[in-house]
Amino acid sequence: MISSNNNHSNIAEKRHQQQNSSFDPSNLSDLPCVERKVFIAFKDQLYLKIKMPKEVGNDQIHMITAPGSQFFCSTAKGLILRSDAAENNTIETIIVPTSEDFANDKTKVKFLLAGYYHVIAIKESNKIYVHVLSENSQYGKLEKPTTSGVEPFSLVATKHIIMDGQRITHAVCGTYSTIVVLDNRYIYIAGRVEQQLTDFTPFTVGTGYPIIRNITAGYGHMIVQTVNGDIYVMGMNNYGQTLSVTSSNVLEKLPSIPGVVNINALRLSHLTCYTTNNLFMINGYVGHDNIGGFETVKSYQFSKHVDYAHDLRMFGGFTSIVSFNPRTRELMSCGSATNAPNTPYNIMEKLKVQYAENVELANYIDSHTVIDVACGSSLIAVMMDVIRNNTLLINNLLKMKRYATHELTHSSETVPFHDVLIIHD
Repeated sequence: MISSNNNHSNIAEKRHQQQNSSFDPSNLSDLPCVERKVFIAFKDQLYLKIKMPKEVGNDQIHMITAPGSQFFCSTAKGLILRSDAAENNTIETIIVPTSEDFANDKTKVKFLLAGYYHVIAIKESNKIYVHVLSENSQYGKLEKPTTSGVEPFSLVATKHIIMDGQRITHAVCGTYSTIVVLDNRYIYIAGRVEQQLTDFTPFTVGTGYPIIRNITAGYGHMIVQTVNGDIYVMGMNNYGQTLSVTSSNVLEKLPSIPGVVNINALRLSHLTCYTTNNLFMINGYVGHDNIGGFETVKSYQFSKHVDYAHDLRMFGGFTSIVSFNPRTRELMSCGSATNAPNTPYNIMEKLKVQYAENVELANYIDSHTVIDVACGSSLIAVMMDVIRNNTLLINNLLKMKRYATHELTHSSETVPFHDVLIIHD
């Protein structure tokens, strides 16, 4: 049995010292996505299956994200696709042309992220590329500045922050910001998290550089969880989204929340969600109406009792919230936005009803599980793939072993101990 609580600091320190290890994260790449499909709902809440352009061939969707009202995804072979709502309840999907730097970088995309006006792709080379939808300096500075317009997925200047041998282990986009963590410790922020930063600026967590477990960002706030269980927040707090902390320019430690398991700032929103073993709590602005199915605790705070709430995965955008319960396969959406109305609904059930006449797709929905969800301001995208119990179990145990023996430094491959689910056939 592997212990998740003992010797955390020793494990973290040794992992930090082994940043030049020979471990190849590609050995633990994502599961094969031969049966992966994505369903997108725009304002009318009709979930349409995304169709790949003919030029893509048998390539498969790898990662998904959504800025404002568009959908982006990367493929296993490194293409970037964009989808928009078209006429007659259809989705138009195109291949996004990329800069020469992006095309020449043959490493895999390991993070695909979006703010409201920018999309970020970070490759295994630890180079950052930006697709600018509106110029707000939310991504730092370009390696090759130009006055003739920014090419899609142009190289971002990072040589002044990423030294030889360092890796980007966590990355996230807020509405107007890009945040990266190097070697699980060192946080750099560009853009606006309450204050405007025109280039990547270092931030400490408390008085030092603890090992980061998770980092998330919303409209103007961000939340950091360390492996020791401490929670730090920063940014605007107009709607209680940073709970009791009001600091706007430093990461301040949050008073202990009894039983908290996960806490996330939801992208593109003034929202923070956290879970305990049996409680799903929402703090922040969700529109003028209450969220259906949730009990109002006080202004801008809602709660709901859920068995095994610690298993919930949380997503959101604008004023919508989506939660996925892997035990029950419930994918619930609610909020006050056009893509998630005030009356909550189960996306999985909606998909099954919508595609009931298409036996093949209906069977697919019944026999596959949710891999990821991307929420924009007016869309919800759901990525599904086949349930491979044995493969998931083996991969999770292998990741746990490498994590515990200090060999794992690539965060997208890290499975926190409490997130490992043992599945019996």
